[in-house]
Parts: sequence; C-alpha cells; structure tokens
Amino acid sequence: MFYANYMRERMKNLPKYDEAEGSPAVVCNGLERPIKDINLFGESIQEGTPSPETPTEIVSIENPVVTVTGKNLFDIDNPKLAALNSWAYNFSPKIENGVLYNGGVASQISGVYCCVYCGKKPCTLSLTIEGASGAYYDYITVIQLDSITENGYFVNNNVLTTKRSLRDGRHTLTLQPTKNYVGFAITHETIQHVIKATDIQIEFGDTATGYEPYIQPQSVNLDGITLRGLKDSQGSWKARDEIKVDGKKKTVTFVKRCWEISLDGDAGWAKYDYVSGYEGFMIGRNILPENYNRRTPAFCNQCRVDYNTMWIGVDNKLVYWVGPEARRFYDATLEDKGLANLKAHLNENPLKIVSYYDKPVETDITNTEAGQKLLELYTNKGTTNIFLNSESDLGEIWVRYERK
Repeated sequence: MFYANYMRERMKNLPKYDEAEGSPAVVCNGLERPIKDINLFGESIQEGTPSPETPTEIVSIENPVVTVTGKNLFDIDNPKLAALNSWAYNFSPKIENGVLYNGGVASQISGVYCCVYCGKKPCTLSLTIEGASGAYYDYITVIQLDSITENGYFVNNNVLTTKRSLRDGRHTLTLQPTKNYVGFAITHETIQHVIKATDIQIEFGDTATGYEPYIQPQSVNLDGITLRGLKDSQGSWKARDEIKVDGKKKTVTFVKRCWEISLDGDAGWAKYDYVSGYEGFMIGRNILPENYNRRTPAFCNQCRVDYNTMWIGVDNKLVYWVGPEARRFYDATLEDKGLANLKAHLNENPLKIVSYYDKPVETDITNTEAGQKLLELYTNKGTTNIFLNSESDLGEIWVRYERK
C-alpha cells in the first residue's frame, strides 16, 4: 500500500506534456517553461502559369523569424501607429494607463491607426467602449496593410470592416485579412465628447476569448535560411525542409529536403533534337545534386514540370527543356537551332527549378546564435502563439510543451 501511494504521488508530480501545431501553433494550457521540442516546416508555392514571357516566382520561406507571443497581439503601452501622412499624426489617440482616448477630433480629420502584425491570418479585435453616443459617426474602422514604412505611413491599405453607431459596452470584430498588418481607429461624431477604449485585444482566430494583457514577444531571426516544401499531385507533402529543436538533447538541426538551382545562358545549354515532337534544349551532366528520373513534384519559374515540358534528371543529372515554352526559342532553320536566342533570354531571365533530394542533407546549427536562441524559447503561462514571421507567410510549426 505504501509503495502504491508513493507511486501515485510521484506520478502527480511528473511533468505533463502536450502538443500543438499549425500556423500559428496555439498553446492554451501552458506553463512558463522552456518549450520541449520545436519543428519548423518549410513550404513553397507558385501562383499563375509560368512562361518565358512571364516568369512566375517560386515563393518559399526566406529569412524567417520565429515569434512567440501571448494571446493578445496588441501592445497598448507601445502601439505601432500608422497614418496617411505626417499631418494626420497631430490627431493621434491619447493612451494613458492602459486606456485609449480618441477625443477632441471630429470624424472627418481622424486617421491614425493602431496596427499589429497578423501575417494574413484570421484574427479578432475585441474592446470595451465607454463614452459613445450611438451616433452614426461614432465608429470603429479596421484596415489592412501590406507593410508600414519606417516613418509610420501606410503602404497599400484598404478597409476590412467598419462598425458604426457605437454604444458603450464590449465590441467584437472578426477579421479575414489578406495582408500582413491590421490596424484600427476609433472615430466620433463631434469634438464635444471623448470615447475611451479599454481591454483592447487582437488575437488569432475567429472567436473573441477572455482578455489577457500583452506579453513582450520572443523572437529568433533565421537569417540566411530558406525553408522549402513540395506537395505531390494529391496535395500531400512530398518533401519539406525542417528545423528540428530537440529540447532534451539540446540540439538544433537544419534538415534540407529540397533544393533550388538557377540556370542562366552560360550554364552549358545545348540543342536537343533527337526525338521528333520534343525538340528543345538540354543542359549537361552533373548540373543537378542527384540523379533523378523525370522527377516530380518540382517547380520551374518558366514552365510546368511534367513529361511533356521539362525532364529533370534523365540519364545522369541532365535537364531537358522540351515543351512548347522551350520551342518558342527553337528554330530548325538556324544552324544552332535557336540556342543563341535561348542563351540571351536566360541571361536576362535565369531558369529557376525547385525539387527535392532523395536523401536529406542535415546540418547541425546548435552552436549558432539562432540555434542557441531557439533552445531558450519558452511558453507563457496561459495562451502562447508560436509562428513564422516572413514575407511569404508560409510554413507550419509543431511544438511539444509542458502543460498544466
């Protein structure tokens, strides 16, 4: 009996772990503890139809920043303000002791917005209003922005939503941004009254939850790192670059499963006219990191990658560009079959290809500055958001953490 009681008490005191994944990975029941394990996954996309006339960028996660925040993304003590011009800053909201006052300015000259980075992810604004009159021009406006310049002005903003005829009480606005920042402003009917806003919260997701104060974020810059990822024709992941943080072993490993090459006109191209109907161009042996066999999935910035357009890795690391896009340069009446035309084009617009390795390439980055900082990341007491902050807003995160 004594031993059984002893073991029960011991089990009660053992750490309990849980997992979260997504973009962001949201921890709802965490403790203020080091994150046990972290996996950062890459992703690559290509929008539109690539062609030599309109090369289509292959977008991956470049120089990402791993960011760890509390639930509330809005820092009321140090808000990021943005306006249309310097004149508008004369009418910035007053913020004091956690209260935002937007008073003394008529609606037609208001226009300074409090902004947060949301990375194009769904989020919710909730706040408590006091002093509203219910008039039509007492309202909240939420905009979205591509970015904010160093002097705090808008870059390509547009209105997401407006809530008019404000009355006192708690208000919630659900946002579906397609740009990296959202910003809100409170406007009022006349200069005779002041509207106060308290318990302001911007959180990920489409549901307002209980207010939590802002917590200073943690961040790790992964400069010089690109995380790529490729899906197969069924939409499942074929290969994804990954950064693996092992909290128990205290190691950080960069696992490269994808590669990218850029081929200009001087890369060694030759004409290819051995198979009727597949005339085009080829580039010589050992140009690729591995020997493939018409490998897919893959991206190319100037054509599709399939049996009828581009062959990757046939006959020991060669690339054959034989589709209709390549034949735009091919001319059977010319001695070089149009090779000079192709080279001139590629010197102006290099051909870029992304595909995957048969065997991943692993690099230990534990002793780098970024590696050490990744090992130091911790969850907050309560809610924690963990996400990759980058221009592309791609990728996912998986974490294992200690819970309540």
